[in-house]
Amino acid sequence: MYNIMNVTCAEIQSAVGFLYVIHSVILNQSLSADCEQGWYSQDRRLIADPSKPQTLIDPATSVSSDHLSTSSCVNLNHEIICDSVPYRTLFRYICRAAGWATPNTFARFYNLHVLNEVTPDFQHSALA
Repeated sequence: MYNIMNVTCAEIQSAVGFLYVIHSVILNQSLSADCEQGWYSQDRRLIADPSKPQTLIDPATSVSSDHLSTSSCVNLNHEIICDSVPYRTLFRYICRAAGWATPNTFARFYNLHVLNEVTPDFQHSALA
């Protein structure tokens, strides 16, 4: 199951950096089984594992089972695997400054077919 969250950096900015939160519906589905979870960078590197909160890779600054704090606003992938069933949340930031939208490459990177999620690749309002 894929969940795509389009967010602006301002929406997730907090006093400790940037806060990425997993929906409780997804967490509740994973509580009944022996599950593994992790936070991954856009290039699929593991940057945080809630079962090993002392092992963080930049930009991760803290982690728990329901959220990750980072020092910068980046595209991330959170994954929970329960009994071989993956639950993935993709956090894709959208830059609204000057009419720019972030490229849709994040979804393509994970080979996703995203319905009702259209983000033009590097389309600028002045070029339209």
